[in-house]
Amino acid sequence: MWNFKPLSLMVLALALIPSLPVTSASPLRTRSPYAIKDNHPVPSGWEIVAPAPSEEHIHLQIGLKHGRFDELERHLYEVSDPYHHRYGLHLSAAEVGELVKPTKEADDLVRDWLLGYGIHDFSYSSTRDWININLPVHLAESLLDTKYYIYRHADEGTTALRASQWSLPMHLHDHIEAVHPTNALFRTQRRSNNLKTRSLEPSIGLGENGSPSYDELVRIDRTEMGHMDIPDIKDLPENPSPSQACNRLATSPLCLRTLYGTLDYKPQAPEKVRVGLVNYLDQVNNQSDIEIFLQRYRPDAVGAAYKIKTEVVAHGSDQQLPVTEEQAVRTVGLEGNLNAETIIGLAYPVPVTAYNVGGRAPFQKSQFSTENTNEPYLEWLQYALAQPDLPQVITTSYADEEQTVPYWYAKRACQGFAQLGARGVSVLFASGDEGVGADGVCFSNDGSNKPMFLPTFPASCPYVTAIGGTRNWDPEITGFDARRTFVAGGGFSNYFSRPHYQKDAVDSYVDSLSSLHDGLYSKKGRGYPDISVRGYHYITVWNGTARIIDGTSASSPAAAAIFSLVNDALAAEGKPALGWLNPWIYSKGSTGFNDVVAGSNPGCNTAGFPAKEGWDAATGFGTPYRSISSLSQYDAKYSTDDSEKAFNDDEKITDGFKDDPFKPLDGLAEDNENILTFRAIAVGLVCGALVNASNIYLGLKSGWTASANLFASIVGYTLLKSTPGFLKHVPLLGGNFGPRENSIVQSTAIAAGGMSNVFISAFPAMYQLDLLTSPAEDFWRLVTLTAVGGYFGLFFATPLRKFFIILVARESHLIFPTPSATAIMKHASSCQ
Repeated sequence: MWNFKPLSLMVLALALIPSLPVTSASPLRTRSPYAIKDNHPVPSGWEIVAPAPSEEHIHLQIGLKHGRFDELERHLYEVSDPYHHRYGLHLSAAEVGELVKPTKEADDLVRDWLLGYGIHDFSYSSTRDWININLPVHLAESLLDTKYYIYRHADEGTTALRASQWSLPMHLHDHIEAVHPTNALFRTQRRSNNLKTRSLEPSIGLGENGSPSYDELVRIDRTEMGHMDIPDIKDLPENPSPSQACNRLATSPLCLRTLYGTLDYKPQAPEKVRVGLVNYLDQVNNQSDIEIFLQRYRPDAVGAAYKIKTEVVAHGSDQQLPVTEEQAVRTVGLEGNLNAETIIGLAYPVPVTAYNVGGRAPFQKSQFSTENTNEPYLEWLQYALAQPDLPQVITTSYADEEQTVPYWYAKRACQGFAQLGARGVSVLFASGDEGVGADGVCFSNDGSNKPMFLPTFPASCPYVTAIGGTRNWDPEITGFDARRTFVAGGGFSNYFSRPHYQKDAVDSYVDSLSSLHDGLYSKKGRGYPDISVRGYHYITVWNGTARIIDGTSASSPAAAAIFSLVNDALAAEGKPALGWLNPWIYSKGSTGFNDVVAGSNPGCNTAGFPAKEGWDAATGFGTPYRSISSLSQYDAKYSTDDSEKAFNDDEKITDGFKDDPFKPLDGLAEDNENILTFRAIAVGLVCGALVNASNIYLGLKSGWTASANLFASIVGYTLLKSTPGFLKHVPLLGGNFGPRENSIVQSTAIAAGGMSNVFISAFPAMYQLDLLTSPAEDFWRLVTLTAVGGYFGLFFATPLRKFFIILVARESHLIFPTPSATAIMKHASSCQ
């Protein structure tokens, strides 16, 4: 008979704890209940085949919230704005990493969560904002309180392992922004591989101002097959026209170089610049095909075919053998060849880097031949952001409908593109080849089936430059091909609001549309494309044979080649690369483009958006002007002798203050997350009390509040900067002390010191006028008047700030010496 005493049972239980499995599906501790973090409709065409096998392993990626993305965005705008004194002073990889790394709290909480499920084998990205785990499906389901299924696409037969929604403990909702693979079930498509029928709606605005009519262009497309004979450059005059250098039915490097003014440009510093292209979906750059292309269409660049630097990412391929019969059906390498041939054809001898991204993590095939086909943007971004050196221009010709991409995925990928921009990389994406959306499918996928245009992602991301397409010359018009499926894409994002850099230009265009297409697009969304390049009938060599391809998938690498030559011209003068292009395009750069005002981008059974003067949602600002020099005009504020970097930048702060004393100062030190602390209020009250005592003692007739700015700032810095180390982890008592918290000290002191005005001026006057009787009888009156005076700023001054400070003071170029001196002093002290 077993007869254990209670103490013996406790000892036995403790002894058994180490034997528990380390991958238990139940957490060892739970801080908060689970709640759905995100759900997203399954895109059209996908259907569930079966539950995911529980023992299959998947590569789970967990994206932690960036610690200081708002600050990164501020730096991005400043170094990309040609009117800002920091223009061109791009951040390093280390500086970007410091801004995006998660807070220690987020890091610790997520780590504890994983350890609570017995998950110990995981790795971090270089900036610790991504966690990568290989784990079985059943554990991922427990971790995310979800259910995984095998999905298959009806058209292509491709399969993927996904969950329609996922959950997190409530205390992690503010710390985790992304988990993949979960409900991101979109199909990244090559822009030249259109599966849907081109819109039958005619393009409007043609047949005027020298442009051919729509019917005439349709006849040409359908009856005149593209022949690929092009003029020999030796037979052309010194400065040929597009009509002399171009075959209207086949676009060659000679035509593009003539059309966009690069034919007579000789690269001066190619060793200082690079251009990159990204291949997805098993695409590669076949060197023998590229060699054949260059021999025919750019003979002086033949050797470049074997000098492409290829970096294989996430199990990508670099196949150089002839394609198999199965690969020929999938046109493996066609897109990659088009990109490389276009770039080298225009930009030689600028070096080319190709990123071949597989987008597939290790996964054991099941009876459904399932692969864990991760959408590749996050895979490539993690790789690229970990590299210390990157090409100054990178182009990608892949996209999908924005609504098929979960918002969390789009936001996270977009933030990755912003990081590249802050490092001085121009990120270009094709705008799409289906106009405003393919006919017959333009409905929301949220179950309501609301009619709507279908914007594309990543072109809709405000941190990338979206490249549209055109055709013809003299004049160029919005691109389409009546014999194929190509209509240049453009429109407005439903995910991303309109960034301020394009507000004026895009607002004017939207106003000009009046009620056209009301309800079909977001009038407040980010508009695209930003610019355009010819996208009609490109010659490419694939599988040993020349063929014709349309699409913005050709326009984007052509634009990348042009901007790489602009960077070459800048590098030759000792100037930095253009970096993120959009703030420049929508300000000084807009004059460097030919406005396209003919045509529209039909789709969704409509004529689409019309091309108009200025920016429009069919062609952006138009196509590059016929001169590299016109695009390489740099801001005079940048000096080649300027060696300052993005941080600890006191000289630039002074210059910026002269330009506009109301703009935020650069490089502020880190503060507590909560700057309203007990220590700040206490020190401020002491300073205010000293002000009151001094005023009353000296019998001053007015307050000492102006000098209190500097007094409280200096005292606050002196006392709080030296907070004892053991208090640094006590909430509201310790932590990092910076200029923002010091402003709380200053404000409290000013408010407390300002009360002396009431006691030594207003109240005595009221007694002399017999408005008050005695302090004892008037106690509540005094309290009320004091409270009203003390809270004047809260109820009156604060709402009027925009009028007095922003509109009046800034427009009138007024300067407030004491507050300005205080701000600069606090910034200088915080950087020490």
